[in-house]
Amino acid sequence: LIGACVKSMQNLSVSYAQRSTSAFDPAVDMPIAERSLLHTVPIVGPNGVVAVCQFLCPDREQSVLQDDGTYKPDNPQHSRLLQFLLRFIQKHLDIVDKPVPPAAV
Repeated sequence: LIGACVKSMQNLSVSYAQRSTSAFDPAVDMPIAERSLLHTVPIVGPNGVVAVCQFLCPDREQSVLQDDGTYKPDNPQHSRLLQFLLRFIQKHLDIVDKPVPPAAV
């Protein structure tokens, strides 16, 4: 999923049941438990994808009447919140990418 996400620069979601018929690769993607959805989202910078975020949510029945607490890509509020979090991550990627100074002897 990570490779497909980078290539397409699109969000991808795969359920446990869809693993074998999708771009899911157990060598690089997060493991998916039964009754779970794996969401894969690119963090796009000026020159393309700079990182990919993966997260799991329970795979619950869709309910029109109430929010079940899981991420729904079609929900505008969920999408806005995710974009806010991804912008925060993108602005702070340099913290993760900094080389570790050698230990003082």
